[in-house]
Amino acid sequence: MALIVSFLRIDVCSASKADVSDAGSSLISLRTGQHPRFYRIVLEGAEEIVSKGHVKQKEKDIKISFDDASIDIEEENTPFAYKADKDSVIVSLPKKGEMKVFSLKEPSRLVVDVYPLLNEKKVKLAKRKYASLITAPEYGEAAVSVNTNKELFDAQPMPVKQRTPEDDRSVVLSEADSQRDTGNSASVKPRTPEDDRSAVSAAVSEETSESIPGQIKQRTPEDDRSVPLVERKMAKIAGETYKQKKSKRKRSADKNAVNEDSDFNNIIVPEKYEELWGLLQSGNAIGNLKLLPRFEPEGTEEMAFYYFLHGEGYYAGGQYIEAIDHLRLAYIYANSDLKELALFRRATVYEMMGLDHEARSNYLVFINEFPASKRIQKAYLGLANCSQKLGLLNEAVQYYDSAGQDAIALFHKANALQKLERSEEAKKIYDLANAADSSYPKKSFETYYLLGENMRLTGELKKAKEHFTNIQYGPYLDSAKISLGLIAMDEANIKEAGRNFMHASQSKNRDVRVRALFSLAFALLSIGQNQEAIEALEEIRFKHIDSDLYKDALLALARLYHKEGKIREAVSAIKELAYGKKPPVETFSELEAIVLNLSEKEKDEGSDEMTFLELWKEVDMWLMDESREEFLLRIARRLRYEGKPFITLSRWLIENGSSKARVKAAVALADYYIGIGKIALAEAFMTRAIDIEKPDDDALRVKAKILRAKEDYMSAVQTISRIKNFGNEDLTFTGSILLDMDNTKSAQKDEAITFYENKLNASEWDADHYVMLADILYKNKSLAKALKYYRIAYKINPDDEWILYRIGRNESGQQSEKLFERLDKGGTMLGRLSKSKLLEINLLNKVREVY
Repeated sequence: MALIVSFLRIDVCSASKADVSDAGSSLISLRTGQHPRFYRIVLEGAEEIVSKGHVKQKEKDIKISFDDASIDIEEENTPFAYKADKDSVIVSLPKKGEMKVFSLKEPSRLVVDVYPLLNEKKVKLAKRKYASLITAPEYGEAAVSVNTNKELFDAQPMPVKQRTPEDDRSVVLSEADSQRDTGNSASVKPRTPEDDRSAVSAAVSEETSESIPGQIKQRTPEDDRSVPLVERKMAKIAGETYKQKKSKRKRSADKNAVNEDSDFNNIIVPEKYEELWGLLQSGNAIGNLKLLPRFEPEGTEEMAFYYFLHGEGYYAGGQYIEAIDHLRLAYIYANSDLKELALFRRATVYEMMGLDHEARSNYLVFINEFPASKRIQKAYLGLANCSQKLGLLNEAVQYYDSAGQDAIALFHKANALQKLERSEEAKKIYDLANAADSSYPKKSFETYYLLGENMRLTGELKKAKEHFTNIQYGPYLDSAKISLGLIAMDEANIKEAGRNFMHASQSKNRDVRVRALFSLAFALLSIGQNQEAIEALEEIRFKHIDSDLYKDALLALARLYHKEGKIREAVSAIKELAYGKKPPVETFSELEAIVLNLSEKEKDEGSDEMTFLELWKEVDMWLMDESREEFLLRIARRLRYEGKPFITLSRWLIENGSSKARVKAAVALADYYIGIGKIALAEAFMTRAIDIEKPDDDALRVKAKILRAKEDYMSAVQTISRIKNFGNEDLTFTGSILLDMDNTKSAQKDEAITFYENKLNASEWDADHYVMLADILYKNKSLAKALKYYRIAYKINPDDEWILYRIGRNESGQQSEKLFERLDKGGTMLGRLSKSKLLEINLLNKVREVY
């Protein structure tokens, strides 16, 4: 065990040092990347920090500053050099360019896109050779316009003049440019339908390697300079080289971009675009981008096909933003089956880009508009996948039910159920999916990992352990280490569990790192290393405030501090939770336990710990809730002698509690006010007790106190006599009333004394109660009865001086003398009186001897 403790303590320290930041700093995640047409910089963090960000550009350097904020940069993926300062970060890009800045929500992100500038020669060529269609719906026309580099892929609608018969809209752009340059515009002939078809045929026969400067070129696997390591390894699992797998995926993508449904050929295509449509079907979608400028659309139907062909070409070339824009226009102008296809393709492009919110919205629109579509199951599958990525797991499960029964849909549904920890249901779906395609988990890191989690949570620990051990790389390696650690915990192998948790706590994935630290804390607690566990939980508290386990870590910290008697620290953690958004229900239950625990303790002298009253003043706002009225009534009793806090809580219960709580609080306040002599206020609150017609014992006691204060002694005694659970305090109170009844009529006093005497005889009581009755009887000249009760009291407490003196005064002979001799030994007033009495007895004895 000593070895285990040493091992875990060393690793905890190293883990803490590896990822320490100032408690006052805010963590910002930095990601950068190089896209086909621009560089992207993404900074993700807390909303209040990200919203302060502002961006400046100097040549190739982009400086992002956060006013009045101290930040720590967490690098996730940064191929570009960067330099971080206290409140800013500078990223150096390969080229300077035009900058666009925007922000995104959920999570909060600041995004900077920089579009590199083309050199002057390329700009001139682009102006010369490239054209795009610009629509102007308000004019009912479309026109071809040559764009500058800035507008190359982002043309905006512009006014178009009214066409005239002299305008030639059917000339290939390069020819028109040539003749316009030579000033020989009269030699340009109008183009006939035959010319259109021959132009397409000629263009198709050109060498595919020929390209127009500024145009998109078909990419091959050899062009990819950033082959992902994970994809290479996944290809290896499938028994393929990466190039084979990428080529296969590219062919699949082209096929999906062109003809993913069997009824694709049934779409009626305008004659002008038939051969271009054929190119699209043959997988040469990108080639259409070179040809489309030569075929201007006429009318909305042709516009729809024109934009759709553009969108598919851009998609095939990896220009996804442009693809989305053109597919949107195709959807707007289409009034046939193309409308359905354009919307579906747009949703799938959004999903492929990882824009799940946008994809989800498009899928929902598709399902609502085309419920009878042959693509409806694919739409539901896409919608369910997007919902799952957005964390809407219950919604995703419902959508998967409408996505068909193929293996992929089943595996994804099982994954969603497993994330919801509905493991038994997920297991059944996994079994069905494996029967359909047992090879799929090896192609999906997420599915493979979640399948192992399902084994672990359904009790197949040996099988799960073997399954997780097979994960040697990929994005779920560290998560697998956590699962192996949890299995080791179940096997009571704490050392092995700690080693796995330590490994995972170094993960670059923040969520995984937090889960590892949380699990490590409980492993340390299981072997009594409370301080090390607190350190691991404090790391989550101060460095990962936006993690899913932040609240759980705080609650665990509060319980640990409470257990160790560190009330201030426990309350600090609880307050941090209570001030946050949607604190866990257990937060206030733990706070309630802390308050009750402290209410039963007295503060130690010299201790700086919180007193019960200090604690209550800090936390009362969170605990004064109708659902906790039993707890609040207990606290009210504890606050009985604290003045204002007691009055405030009791009044709140009268206003907000149940009828039972209102009665108890009103009675308690009445008791408080009668205790300080405010009879009117006490009576007022007694009237607030709505069940006063059937008062309980507490109400009867307070009512008797009010009657005694008003000198209605007999009514007070009669009220006391109705108490069911008659106790010592009630008997004492009755005796005090009898002592006050000097001026009361003899009959009423006798009745009260008889009640008191009956209560004494009905049970056994302390000696003081018998002495009180004896004193009352003695005062009322009932000496024989008084002596009887003095003797009973003497048997209970033979050392009481007052009892000895009273019996001695009323006894005679040697018994009286013995009692006074006992009293004479004390130096009290009764002792001195006893000495005088002894002298009197001796004197009387001598007189008797003489006479």
